[in-house]
Amino acid sequence: MALIPRLMQYSSLRKMVLLTRQWKTPPSACLVQCRERSSQAFPLMRSVLFLKNSPESLQQFSEAKADAYVMDLEDAIPKEKKESALQLNAETLKSGIFRGHTVYVRINDISDETRLLKEVDALCHPDLTGFIVPKISSTDDIKKTDKILSELEKKNSLPPGHCKIIPILETLEALWHAPAIAKASPRMSALINGSADIAACFRRSPLSSPIVHSFLRDIVHAARAAGILALDAVSYLDNFPRLDRDVTRGKILGFDGMIVVHPSLVPFVNQLYSPTREEIDWAEQVAAGARVYQRSAQEYRQFIGPPHHFSASHILETHGKIKALESSVSKSTKPEEDMGTVTPLQRKGGLSANPMNRGEWTPGIVPVTLDSSWRAAWNSSFLNTRRLNSDDVAARQMGLPGIQPPFHLLATLALCLAVSKSSEVARFGLGISNAVQLRPVAEGDTIRAYFSLDSVEEAGSSGKYSIVTSSHVLVNQRDEVVFRATKPTMYPKEATEKLCIAKKQKNRIPTDSEVRRHIVQNAALRGNTYTGTMNLPLEPNKLYVHRIVKVFSPTEAKGLSNLVRATNEHHLNIKKEDMIGSVSFIHSVQQLKENPDLEEVTVRTMGIKNLDVDELMERNFPVRLFCGANMKTAEYEKICSEEFPLLYRRIATQVLWKFLRLRPLTSNEVPEGIQQEFS
Repeated sequence: MALIPRLMQYSSLRKMVLLTRQWKTPPSACLVQCRERSSQAFPLMRSVLFLKNSPESLQQFSEAKADAYVMDLEDAIPKEKKESALQLNAETLKSGIFRGHTVYVRINDISDETRLLKEVDALCHPDLTGFIVPKISSTDDIKKTDKILSELEKKNSLPPGHCKIIPILETLEALWHAPAIAKASPRMSALINGSADIAACFRRSPLSSPIVHSFLRDIVHAARAAGILALDAVSYLDNFPRLDRDVTRGKILGFDGMIVVHPSLVPFVNQLYSPTREEIDWAEQVAAGARVYQRSAQEYRQFIGPPHHFSASHILETHGKIKALESSVSKSTKPEEDMGTVTPLQRKGGLSANPMNRGEWTPGIVPVTLDSSWRAAWNSSFLNTRRLNSDDVAARQMGLPGIQPPFHLLATLALCLAVSKSSEVARFGLGISNAVQLRPVAEGDTIRAYFSLDSVEEAGSSGKYSIVTSSHVLVNQRDEVVFRATKPTMYPKEATEKLCIAKKQKNRIPTDSEVRRHIVQNAALRGNTYTGTMNLPLEPNKLYVHRIVKVFSPTEAKGLSNLVRATNEHHLNIKKEDMIGSVSFIHSVQQLKENPDLEEVTVRTMGIKNLDVDELMERNFPVRLFCGANMKTAEYEKICSEEFPLLYRRIATQVLWKFLRLRPLTSNEVPEGIQQEFS
């Protein structure tokens, strides 16, 4: 009981602290400040190029086409040459060649105030954008520099605040005071990440130490809170793959540009720090008032709210600046013989690019010859324990021409070889049904995929989507259908507007499986290589958790997409890794009337995404998950959310399938004392 007053006292104290914090720091203060300081207030600084201290380099600076330039007086200049460098920089500014460009000067350590006054006085010029200040440690250094600049601007008849300040955060003290430094003066235009010096303080490699990643976030946070730019440190000189990773990392973190030390890096960095086509498309849709963004029919939707408008505005402003800069540069540097430009044609695939009539059979993209290399490639990715797919002797005893391709390989080829002309622009594949291998496939057979449209129906009441049901077949070189399946697919409405299919057509594809007939006629418990094979008994209404999972890495997923010619963008542009586990529910086990040695097993298997299968052991699954007929995704999710949350949003696929197998031998059928003999 004595604990209750203490808890009440603690609760009251915590409430007071929260109220005090709310009064002192409005929750949206930082965001409001960032929004008020639009990116229009700052010039482009994707690439900030340090120039060589030579008359030739300074005179030819514009050939590099960087966004900003820096003349150096600090580390790059030997002590005995600092005076001549100062004089050269001052004369270059007075020559007027930098007029209209963004140009800074990195001055020396500001602890020497006499030297600071001399350098700033010599360089304070209308064509100078500002100064890069190294080795700062606190706001006092910024305030001292600000005061000196104010005096010299007045002396040189420059408007107040003309000269900007960009500090380099390269000491531990500066990093500690980064938020205050970023707001120390109205002259602040950016913060520079001095990662090499800071990492050296920790006695670690400057570009590979994990320490760098932690203070990169601190610098970006300080710059964003102050509403100014953040510039990343120089990367490797000629290691372009590493430079690509560094720039990509910096852009993701929120940096606006990078310091570069060689002109050859400028176009590479400029391109990487420019908005991508996808970013521009997103920003244009947000600016146009879209409440939901969806890049393509096959990708997930994103809700759009007020914070997104600020990001979209920044992207469009940056894009506008880049276009204006490119336009001005192209006009001033237009070659004598201008051959113009060319824009790539946008390839259109799927139903929208391939007009079709009802009942017509349309060929897939290419035929393929199924030799042993196909089976090896497929089996290297997917576990397959079926005897007919691995044992040539057993397959021939079944009356087949040899080892058969895996069933799921044939199903995948039947659908994927038709993707480029059918479902390339689809929203979702809604599954397949009536999938049957009709005839055996011999080693070296060449198969072609064909599909025809059966029906088109409106999906739901929104009017945005249609469901197209199509029939898919694989045909061998003798024009025999070896595999068939039916597939419903959801399309955007505009992709199906030109299709005129009144009602579902009667399909003329055979339904009897010759492969099944061979197995039923030839399979027996004795007299073939199955002798001695002990199948475990399967019981109806039992659930099995498969302990082996399949991990789809981006590299393997792209390789499989290329193998089966799946040209959907969401197959080829996979960027994440998924793990698929599975469970199987036995619906029925029935002895086959035509061959008592065989039994037909009906199974429903579910593929479960990104969940350790061990988590499924000793759990009570709702039987409703496995017993519904033609259940929709929403129905599965409703059952999981209410009765089995562990699987909510994790069921990637489900399949109801049948297979034949030799029934398990009973105890009185097993011969005693049999030992396999080898010659």
